[in-house]
Formats: sequence, structure tokens, C-alpha cells
Amino acid sequence: MKSTQAILTTIVLSFILSACGGGSATPDSNQVASNPDQDTAVSNGGADNTPAPQEETVKDEQEVSVVAPPPPPPSPTVNPVAPTTPTVKPVAPTKPPEDTSDNGGDQTPTDPSENEVPQPVNQVPVISGTPASAVDAGDVYSFSPTATDGDTDTLSFSVANLPNWADFNTQNGTVSGSPTDQDVGNYNNIQITVSDGTDSATLAAFSVSVNPVDVAPTTGSMSLRWTAPTTRTDGSSLSLADIKGFCIYIGTTRDNLQMQVELAEGDLTSYVLDNLELGEYYVAVSVYDQQDIMSSYSNIVLKTVVN
Repeated sequence: MKSTQAILTTIVLSFILSACGGGSATPDSNQVASNPDQDTAVSNGGADNTPAPQEETVKDEQEVSVVAPPPPPPSPTVNPVAPTTPTVKPVAPTKPPEDTSDNGGDQTPTDPSENEVPQPVNQVPVISGTPASAVDAGDVYSFSPTATDGDTDTLSFSVANLPNWADFNTQNGTVSGSPTDQDVGNYNNIQITVSDGTDSATLAAFSVSVNPVDVAPTTGSMSLRWTAPTTRTDGSSLSLADIKGFCIYIGTTRDNLQMQVELAEGDLTSYVLDNLELGEYYVAVSVYDQQDIMSSYSNIVLKTVVN
């Protein structure tokens, strides 16, 4: 840097002297040659004899030449690399998850299984009970099973093979009815099922027998015997051939006898009255001849109708 400043000082001084027009025409050792094409070494009187840098002198115009700075160091050579096109593997499009939020904002899809709440296991209902296996005709039959559910779910009932004489309650599973004599017989494989809406349980199949009833009879019969008369009320004789028939009278009181049957056979001496209600009756017999002349009652007797 010190040598460069000395050179510039010399060039400026030479320029001033030339502009003033003084001095000898012969160039001094410190002057620069007027030949623009000739390089002149300028010394600043120092011991360093390094040649001064060249300067450029303009003939027509008095200008000072500026020394160009040294060229910049060469840039490192970079081998150009051809651009490469990245290989993209096509991916099948996937359907984005539906946005179920109310605010319409963007939400990150989540796995539905992460938000699922484990559902409790349903408890199967339990049904039990021992139904009666027989009923007499005319009696009332009723059976209600016992049913429970650990989840306290609402229970409903159904039945299979319900007897035609019975009714069924779907709310409590009750089988009930009053069979008659026409319903006598066996009714098998009756099944009652309870359900909680998800699971069900069935009571063991059972049978019901409708038994006939030995009803005590309410009617009976009455056996009667008599002796045919041989005389009339005036004392004249009466042959059996003159008798045309007999009439039988009965009543619940002695004074209220009603004719029950007429027998148009003159030779009969006995008869059986059937289908009479059980109880005691007063009985009498009368006879009529071929001219339909009726006699009075015989002696009145008390008879009991039994089965």
C-alpha cells in the first residue's frame, strides 16, 4: 500500500508541471515520456526498484489514468448437474371422513374405534315356575311364571301350543282358563318364553290334563206296583177285560198331585218313572174302563226318588 501512494503522487506532480508550461523540453528523469505507447519506470527515490505500474496518458485531454484493480480470483468451476424429475407413485384417492361437527371447522380425522364406548353385555332374563299338570272340568286353571332380568329391562312374554280353553297374558306370562266337559283331554308341549328385547329364555315345556268330573246325579227313578181293582164303586164286579188303562199321579204335597203318565194297557200292574229330580213325592194311581169312566185315586203313598 505504501508503494502505490508514492506512484500516485509522482503522476499528479508531473501533470501539474505540464499544465503550467515550465521546464525544459527534455524530459527529466522524474518525468513521464510523452510517448503514450512507451512504458516508463518511475522511481520515488527509494531503495525498492520494483517497476511502477503502467499509466495511460491521453494526448489531447489532460486526464489522470486510474490503475485498474487486480482481477478477482477465478471462481471455482462447478460442474452443472442436470435436473432430475422426481418419480411420483400414484396413490389411490381416499374418501375424506365426513365432518359431523356443527361449527363446520376443519377437524383431523380420527379412528372411530378410538371414540367407541364399550357396551355392557346384556344379561339374559331368567324364567322359572312349576305349573299344575291337571285341572278338573269346570274348575279354574291359572299359572304365572316368575321372571327376572339383571338389567331391569322391560320384559314381554309369548306362548306356544296354548290350549284352546285358556287365555294368555303377554305382560306377565299368565295362562288361565276354565275348561268344560267338552275340553276333557291332554294338552302337551306348552312353552312360555320371556324376552328383554335382546335375549330370551323359555320355561321347560309342560302339559295340562283336563279331567272329567264325576258329577252326582240330580235325577233318579221311581218304581211303582199296584193291584188291579175287581169291583166298581157300586159293588158290581169288574173283570180285567173291562179295564182299559191306568193313570199315575205324583206331587210334592199330598194335596197337589199332577198326572205324570197315562198307561193305555189294562193288564199292567207296575211301572218305573225315570228322570225325576231327587227328592220325596206323593204318588197315587187311578183306573179307567172301556167307556173311559175314571175311578178315584188309589191310596196315596210317599215315595223317594234316588239315583
